[in-house]
Amino acid sequence: MSSLPQGELCSVYSFAQGEDPIGSATPFTRCLLVELPTPWDRDVWSTSDTTKAIKKIAGMASRPGDAVRLLAFQPDPNPDPAREGLSRVFVYRRPESTDGFSTYAKREYLAPSGDLLTVLPELLQEPAPDSLPAGVQELNGHTRDIFLCTHADRDVCCGRFGRELFESLQASDQVRNQPNLRLWRVSHLGGHRLAPTLMDMPNGMAFGHLTADTALSLLERNGNLEAVLRCYRGWSGMEPMAQIAERAVWRETGWQWTEYHRQASVLARNEDKSGTVRIDWAAPDGSSSGSWEVSIEHRDQVHTLNNSFTEKYFYIDRFEVTNTVSV
Repeated sequence: MSSLPQGELCSVYSFAQGEDPIGSATPFTRCLLVELPTPWDRDVWSTSDTTKAIKKIAGMASRPGDAVRLLAFQPDPNPDPAREGLSRVFVYRRPESTDGFSTYAKREYLAPSGDLLTVLPELLQEPAPDSLPAGVQELNGHTRDIFLCTHADRDVCCGRFGRELFESLQASDQVRNQPNLRLWRVSHLGGHRLAPTLMDMPNGMAFGHLTADTALSLLERNGNLEAVLRCYRGWSGMEPMAQIAERAVWRETGWQWTEYHRQASVLARNEDKSGTVRIDWAAPDGSSSGSWEVSIEHRDQVHTLNNSFTEKYFYIDRFEVTNTVSV
């Protein structure tokens, strides 16, 4: 029997130990989100024959080096009666670009719920289909969609802290006064020990260990940037080591960084995962561009807990940026 403490909430333990969320965002080229009613199993894709089939479809659409990230989200708590029998589907794609990007290309659909297994393979085609399957509508509009993990059957921290954050944001004037901002309750985003977690789309930035005040600063892209950076898991457009470097550049640049096109190159990678990363950037209008070189060192390890109320403790690396230079 382990002598380590028992009965812990993994998110509370992780925060108390000082675990740094950076570098834990899941990189992806494509992401499929499907509206599915609850209840969900711990593994949402094992819930029913339908969810198992959706997982198979996403797997078949994946290509070497380009696995389709698959997530479920709960229906709108205030549904439009005119959309009864229709399920919302999001498909996000990394733009084809040689100078980096800032946001994923989004296509949003309404599909007959009974025909999901028929239409999803077509909606995941590469390149994106020019024509839609029968019965599918494409919704146009520039919306910002915030996906908060509230997947209680995955871990109690997501169900408790994720739900509390969702309800707090939903009730805030800042959210209610932004018609192009929507909140969704999503399935497991990974890293429930970092709950509450969210993914900000279409920009692809991920966050954890959030408070309501910090989440509002994030949604407004204003306020206490340093508090937001402490919750930053990274940008899904970059691999984990580059995510660490990208946060350092965001700190130097300020809130406008989220609008810049960017890409990363790992210049050196050592056995202890330290190294040097180059971040190239360009303003959205092309008026300015530049590069940063960021040096990363292995700092130490912290003790953390993977699942609440278990003894799945382990050590995780922490890193620090020792130099950030504009070149």
